[in-house]
Amino acid sequence: MDKVGYKDYLRSLGNQQYYIGLIPELIELEKSLNINLDDYVPYNSDFGKINALNALLPKDKLYSERLQFSINSYMRYKLSDYDKEEKSQSQEAVTCDEYFTFSGTENELKEKLSSFMSEEDSQTFIYGIQKYSQYFREDEFVEWKLSFPLHNLDTDTKILHYLIPSCDYNINLKALTITTLALLLDIKLTVGFASTTLAILGFNNQAIVKIDASEGEKCLILEAMRSRNRVITEDVLSSFNGQCIHDDLGCNYQECDRCIINKDKIKSILNKLDRENVFNKINGFYKYNF
Repeated sequence: MDKVGYKDYLRSLGNQQYYIGLIPELIELEKSLNINLDDYVPYNSDFGKINALNALLPKDKLYSERLQFSINSYMRYKLSDYDKEEKSQSQEAVTCDEYFTFSGTENELKEKLSSFMSEEDSQTFIYGIQKYSQYFREDEFVEWKLSFPLHNLDTDTKILHYLIPSCDYNINLKALTITTLALLLDIKLTVGFASTTLAILGFNNQAIVKIDASEGEKCLILEAMRSRNRVITEDVLSSFNGQCIHDDLGCNYQECDRCIINKDKIKSILNKLDRENVFNKINGFYKYNF
């Protein structure tokens, strides 16, 4: 692996010191498996190389979320170096491939979101980050609070602001999490957002699949986000003893407060999502890609 170039790449992105610290772990992985990570970079959309690499990993490495993200981060670096057009994009776009960070008012947030989604979708997104905040990773957060910006306003306007307060947001989310929200909320991301990240997973900016909530797909994604290392099997709902745990999704397998889906159907749905690159099937397990 190109550890010197990769380290410079991480530093250029900012907020990447954690992953710089994982470089020795990647080097040790290469030594233990007698491989060169550069041989598994999915140039020309050859994603079979990623599957071949995963097949070599011992189970403790395969299901290590930290290591998997570090490997994917290195692949992003190699692909960004390979794709000269992608490399020439603005530094803001490259940073957005890693994290979306924001601090400001709701109107300012909508303005920033407008760079990669429609105005209507930005309102849906703001609703979604509040609704699904429980599923974010440990290093991600969305904080919001009501605000009453009353300085330099006349009396009537101040009264109106008391009746209709604004909201301030403080956000730190990974690009993959925003892609997950786009899937769950049926938001279309415009060209340029997280393009290299999505390319690694076999997507292009116009081919992010539509999740069918009525067929239980959204439910399984939410459970994968909740699970350790985002890995599930067809037994994912067994512990709930037939209780419907996402009764707001309008699923075809919901009868009142009961879930009537069976394991064979769950496996069929997961296999479909595997074919669509939403999950990656590995030895009977399904790892959520985002």
